[in-house]
Amino acid sequence: PDVNTGGAATFRPTEGVDVRPHATEADAYVVTDVEAGEWLAYSIEVPEGGLYDITVRALTPGVYGRVRLQLGSTTLVRSLLIEPGTPEQPAMAATAAGVMMPAGLHVLRVTALFDGFELDRITFARTGATAAEGDAPVAAAMLFPAQPNPVREEARARFALGAPTTVSLHVVDVLGRVVARLADETFPAGTHTVPFSRAGLASGLYLLRLVTPGAQQTRPLVLVD
Repeated sequence: PDVNTGGAATFRPTEGVDVRPHATEADAYVVTDVEAGEWLAYSIEVPEGGLYDITVRALTPGVYGRVRLQLGSTTLVRSLLIEPGTPEQPAMAATAAGVMMPAGLHVLRVTALFDGFELDRITFARTGATAAEGDAPVAAAMLFPAQPNPVREEARARFALGAPTTVSLHVVDVLGRVVARLADETFPAGTHTVPFSRAGLASGLYLLRLVTPGAQQTRPLVLVD
């Protein structure tokens, strides 16, 4: 409905974005009553193209938060997991590092993939130039270490592509047997994050394996109880 259910009487009171006043910051608001599948669109200007760290802060007391970030029709981050907070420290943040963003005016779309958390803020920090500028070049495919690692329940696998290509992202045991399939599809150029749940897998050493046409990369993955 076109009504703000968050209680912010003086900020967008007749719009369907649910916001409430921030509990600890003056003249600030958080998006509340988040449900999976809901999305927000922001007009942003990227002053310089290149690699950016994108940090999403959310209030997650006792729950996980998860979002997808898109720039126009391009998926920047498929799934960014935010760890649960506590009643005493509800604000938690997660960072997608090394995301390639072009300069110019864009529409940033933020889609909630989980229910129950509150979106606080999104910040961007430029960390490197594009490959065309000759600073911090991006390989045709690059697999980054999983985060966190060791893994107790869930982790994030992250990789970067210099061009659109087909990707197989699997977890394999030390004998090379596939024990979990995370992705088998075509991805656009850019940096992508894929969630991993260790449900059903015993503790021990595994490998995160990225396969693209003509290349294969692995990273160690340790599962612990």
